[in-house]
Amino acid sequence: MNEKKIDIKNRVTLILGTFKGQDVDNILQFKNFEIHEEYHLIPLKKLLQLKNSNLTLNDIINQASEFTQVFQAYQLISNNILKISDQFLEFLTKLNALFTFQILEYKRKTLKNELSLAEIKKNYSDLSAKTDLLNKLNESLATNKKRLNYILEDYLNQKNRIEQLTNQINKYTLKIQELNNKKKECFKKINILTRELESNSPPTPSKDEFPLEFIEERDVSRFSKIRALQKEAKQLQGEISQFKKELNEISLKLNKIKPVFDAIKKDHDALQEVIQRDLDNISKLKREIQHLLKNKNISNLSAETVNKIKIVRNKTVIEEEIKEISLTIKGIKKNYPEAIISPIAGIINLKNQLLELNNSILEEIKKQNEIWNVSQINKKFKAFKEIESFMKNIEKSCNQFLSSINLSVLIQIEINDSLEELFLRFIFNRNDKENLIFQGLTTPEKVFFIISFYIAVNINADIQPIIFSNLFLPPIYNKKGSIFRTIKKIVPLIQKDIELKIHDFLFIMSNLPLKQPIENIEIINI
Repeated sequence: MNEKKIDIKNRVTLILGTFKGQDVDNILQFKNFEIHEEYHLIPLKKLLQLKNSNLTLNDIINQASEFTQVFQAYQLISNNILKISDQFLEFLTKLNALFTFQILEYKRKTLKNELSLAEIKKNYSDLSAKTDLLNKLNESLATNKKRLNYILEDYLNQKNRIEQLTNQINKYTLKIQELNNKKKECFKKINILTRELESNSPPTPSKDEFPLEFIEERDVSRFSKIRALQKEAKQLQGEISQFKKELNEISLKLNKIKPVFDAIKKDHDALQEVIQRDLDNISKLKREIQHLLKNKNISNLSAETVNKIKIVRNKTVIEEEIKEISLTIKGIKKNYPEAIISPIAGIINLKNQLLELNNSILEEIKKQNEIWNVSQINKKFKAFKEIESFMKNIEKSCNQFLSSINLSVLIQIEINDSLEELFLRFIFNRNDKENLIFQGLTTPEKVFFIISFYIAVNINADIQPIIFSNLFLPPIYNKKGSIFRTIKKIVPLIQKDIELKIHDFLFIMSNLPLKQPIENIEIINI
């Protein structure tokens, strides 16, 4: 370096100095792959283009990267199989629609026949029920008429007696009113005569005071009339009293028999009302029965039909079932018009579709047999398994170093959504508690991981010697403190680990002066 030859005696060596121009180019020729600023999701090919590795490993990496072609082919096959499956499912759906349509049509026809029987059953049942009801009404009418006849004589007798007594009461009442009027007329005349006497002569002494011979002749006539009227009024009052007495006796009789008559009348009127209602219902039922008898299905029922309709379901239930079936048939006709054609034509049509589908499947099998080369697929799959093992070894080696700072990494191989490229995903764990991405690490942890990962790749790629320089690092990670702390941590592991003792390590640092020496490492200053 710097046109000087350096004799390296130790297995682990650190070279310090300033390197420029051709020196840098000479150093860079040992860099096996590009170190990135970001370690989250990185293409496998871009990360592992090893320059100083054997051709077998690079070939494995390329073969593993080409394993995406297997996924692409698998996706193509899967898509074609799904397409064919969809076609087959469509075929089955149409076939099911065809059979369902025929079955439902037959069932609807059967239900319509049953509905006809249900209609007959309903009319027959109505006729039987109305006939039974008519017989019961006739029996009720006869019974009520008999009961009415039983109480009719008493009712009429009591009614006649009530009417007689009422007529007598009315007659006596009128007679008493007539006699009272006559009596009032007598008193009216007496009053007139008395006023005449008082106005034409001085006060006339009473008969007790004066005998008639002392009364003037002109007043004799008035006094006679008054006495005659008084006598007539007295007679009238006697007649009135007698009529009132008889009227009271008649009223007592009427009040005594009236409760009995009212009870009889109540039963009589109630029976008449029931009888009239029965007559009306009988008339209505006769009209309804006559209408039902006009139906030929009822009038000409055979014994066999009568037995059949006895087990027929309710008309409403059958109508509801026909409605549901009709809705289903309507949906089939709308979505699968071919289902309404004749069954034979429909089956032939579906048979042709099935043949086309079968040809599609055979064509797809032939196409995939041409695409799929089993030998090539096995080679790619084997390469993928080897690169997967290779990355697991890198992960193991890397975690040997990371454990010294309580950090670990999980490296996963993933494929992108388009199935075109393999990627490496890095998931970090700190103190077994956190799942972190690369950006979640501190800068010293990032530098430690980058150096550890670089060395782990070289170890597992069996590269000799393993050369690392800070010139390989992106500028943001070219941190003297972080770099030397990393070297101090990993050198003891390099010296002690049996598997690492077969490797030589050369660390070349440019423009990074070392203030304190590092144990177990040869330091050469240029």
